[in-house]
Amino acid sequence: MPIFLKITAFFAVLLLLSSFSVPKKRTIVNLKHGSQLIYDVDAGNAHYNLTVTIKKIKPELSFSYETSGPNPKKGSITIPAKDIDSARSLNNDFGGGNKDLDGETSIFLSRTIYAEVAMAGMTEGGTSFKANSNETMENFTKGEPNQNEIKVNNKIIQIDGERFYDYVDEKHGNYHYAFTIMKSENYPLILDMNLGWILHLKEMKDVEVVVMKEE
Repeated sequence: MPIFLKITAFFAVLLLLSSFSVPKKRTIVNLKHGSQLIYDVDAGNAHYNLTVTIKKIKPELSFSYETSGPNPKKGSITIPAKDIDSARSLNNDFGGGNKDLDGETSIFLSRTIYAEVAMAGMTEGGTSFKANSNETMENFTKGEPNQNEIKVNNKIIQIDGERFYDYVDEKHGNYHYAFTIMKSENYPLILDMNLGWILHLKEMKDVEVVVMKEE
């Protein structure tokens, strides 16, 4: 066969193969009673673990927590169903004791916030909420979706996340606050948070892992 025909046939095969798209896979992590989330906390002078244990997932969401380090704390937090749906304020107080939140979430952001971020275009639109419950409302702009390497049930896997920023100078990429939340319409778990101090999810235990194909 002439070289020209061989080359033509080769590119024809490549074109044929490219027409068959390989379905993308998305890893979903479902939480349940007893699931544990282990966060690394870097608060400048203090560096410790925050361990969250899910006690109830619905209709309200409740969890216990404990911190490590020289001054450990223990407590529990309950988030009403209405706030899992639509709260726009985040409670980051893990100083011990039991709390029933009202108008706030903790460790999770609300489904409303997730929906606004998920539907926003890159650098166009986003969401707004209080990154700390004692602060004013801030506007956040969607960034690049990312994948986060996290140890899940003793195995490192990639978890898809939505990243968004409270920009001070968007042109130069300077921001005040930054979040990454797990892609989950039902329970938008915080994977990473930078509020001047950093909260980073490093391990999940006793969770259900589902791999889904996307169109």
